Amino acid sequence: MKSRTVPLLRGMRDYLPSCFAIRQSIENEARRVSRLYGYQEVDTPVVEETSLFRRTLGSGSDVVQKEMFEFKDKSSTEVTLRPEGTAGIGRMITRKDFALYRSLPHRFFYCGPMFRYERPQKGRQRQFSQVGVECIGEESSLADAEVVVMAHQFLDSLELASSPTLQINTLGDVEDRLAYKAELTNFLQERKEKLSVDSLNRLERGAVLRILDSKESNDKELLKGAPRLEDFLSERSSTRFENVLRALEKEGIPFERSSHLVRGLDYYCHTVFEYVSSEIGAQGAVLAGGRYDGLIESLGGPPTPAVGWAAGTDRLALLRTETIDSQFLPICAIIPTGNHNEETEDLIKGYCMRVAGALRRSGIETHLQYKTRYTSKLLATALQNGASAAIFIGENEVSRGKFILKDLKSRAEREVGSIDELADAVSNILNAFS
Repeated sequence: MKSRTVPLLRGMRDYLPSCFAIRQSIENEARRVSRLYGYQEVDTPVVEETSLFRRTLGSGSDVVQKEMFEFKDKSSTEVTLRPEGTAGIGRMITRKDFALYRSLPHRFFYCGPMFRYERPQKGRQRQFSQVGVECIGEESSLADAEVVVMAHQFLDSLELASSPTLQINTLGDVEDRLAYKAELTNFLQERKEKLSVDSLNRLERGAVLRILDSKESNDKELLKGAPRLEDFLSERSSTRFENVLRALEKEGIPFERSSHLVRGLDYYCHTVFEYVSSEIGAQGAVLAGGRYDGLIESLGGPPTPAVGWAAGTDRLALLRTETIDSQFLPICAIIPTGNHNEETEDLIKGYCMRVAGALRRSGIETHLQYKTRYTSKLLATALQNGASAAIFIGENEVSRGKFILKDLKSRAEREVGSIDELADAVSNILNAFS
């Protein structure tokens, strides 16, 4: 009886070479840009104690209530596949020795998989990849502006099909937000029969600010008459936000002020922002960030200013205009030729190994074919794998110590006199594709 194949889990995906290359190019670009701003790469575990996310995201948040991959491990510890990256960075800062805290400020870059058990949608599966930055220990409004400038430079470098729009808002400080939440709660309680089911649940859980971000049409209509956060800002908070906006204007970065852009977690304050695109459906945010001065304290550390952002690479991949050209890549293929007896065939294969080793030691990606028959099929395989150059080695080449080198794009061939000359000749072809 034939064995049953194992299906891919819903909301998961395989990254085949072309898709992986696009994702990797986005990650590398984020890594490059963040390094220009002095950020160092770190990596935190994919699995953390569930309590970490309950404390940072809030027990009443949608993520904790509905979307976490949580389970008990073999020691009965409640653990969760990380739904986002900032909490792990915060936990890292508040380790028992507090060594990182004592050496503040820090600028960290990270990338890797995140997990949310939600309905799969365009550009967002249950496992998804993010890149992100965290600037920890800097309270200046210029730090807020600089992380936005960095985000803008990163997105601009990707040459997206359409430029996402920067939406930005301020949540004020703790006192501003508490006064506003009380007024907004009263407003919505008096009209709760008009709220959507999700928004009513958020109201009952105390996540009232998240209602401002509702996409439901009846919620949007109701919120037109709701109190506005900007009317509750202190002079200090307003001045701080204006300093952020002024810095962005000086950098020539366009933005839209969005009074409904919020973060529903208590540790967020002051600047919040998103880059959004209408090209990827209703959930159009491709990059989101803000200031979260209360996070480290919520994890048992001292009050610590922090600001950062994260971006989903799958959503950004949907907006890329440039595709990774897999037809011709900086790859050299070595193709054994001829129909020989076993002894001669072994001699040719050994020589091919020697040539491949020489090229690899010169830093050239080299694909070695293992068969010595059906040269046309071997060449087709090389082209399928993206090779830009091919070296043909048969009995004649082994005896003479010379090689036939072919540029697979132009179809031009030339004879190369020795292994020592071969690396330079191959590099001249591949440099056009690197």
